[in-house]
Amino acid sequence: AHNSRFIMCRVEPATSANEEPASAKAKKQKQQQHPKPSHPKLIAMGQQNKSLVEAGVMLGFATWVWYAYRNETLIAGSLRSDAVFCLAYSMYLFALNYIRFDNNRLARQRGIVHTSLGKSHYLGTTRFAVYMVTAVVLSVLAPAVLLCVWPRSPPATAATPHLFVLLMQVVMEGITGRPFFHDLPRILVPLGFSIWRQFNLWNWVQMAWQHYRQAEHHQELLYALGLGLAVANLVFYSYNLFVFLIMGMSPHYLDPTECPAPPIRWAGGLWPQIVDTRPKVE
Repeated sequence: AHNSRFIMCRVEPATSANEEPASAKAKKQKQQQHPKPSHPKLIAMGQQNKSLVEAGVMLGFATWVWYAYRNETLIAGSLRSDAVFCLAYSMYLFALNYIRFDNNRLARQRGIVHTSLGKSHYLGTTRFAVYMVTAVVLSVLAPAVLLCVWPRSPPATAATPHLFVLLMQVVMEGITGRPFFHDLPRILVPLGFSIWRQFNLWNWVQMAWQHYRQAEHHQELLYALGLGLAVANLVFYSYNLFVFLIMGMSPHYLDPTECPAPPIRWAGGLWPQIVDTRPKVE
């Protein structure tokens, strides 16, 4: 008898040159079902670059507004004061960030950098998106229409100082939304600019009211629109400063251990109410 050795081999089915193996297909399907998430640092860099582009556009618009209306008698003094404030306050924030916070070095080393206002508590919420759209339409697009459609008219002239300071605020918010800016200088941007703009808003309403009272019959509609826009901006940005920024956003920058603040909910999406977290006693 002869000893025989039988070797059993499994033969793979032949595949064409254009056909993928079954294992590759399965891997590809798994990747499509569970895509690999984008790197958070790349997403953050994209958002920061977008903010810088928006800041550059707003800076160009603000420069044009200031240059075009700098010699208008009613607002020439205000525009000069506004330009000095915007430059001086911005330089102070840069100095504060460098001298006191070392360009946010500790936070960057510990990986706890927040690049958006409110420490990202409001990003992605419908309420905040509607709020921002309202702000853009009311205080940027509407005055811009006045400046383009009725240039040099009293309603357009009265709206210019507030528009200029607001655009410079947007520029600084875009610049401070970088990792090398500490949280304190970042929140001081909307707070400081908003406080200064309150004076612009009151002057805007007063000028718009005087223009409306002195308007001739065929100008009443235009001057009424200017007055309505001024009042709407005063109400909106007074709420923005005294309610949204101070009551809503600023407490997120307090130390939760040293300065604890109770949680809130926004009643009607407008007014903060403290949420009672105490256990109910039966």
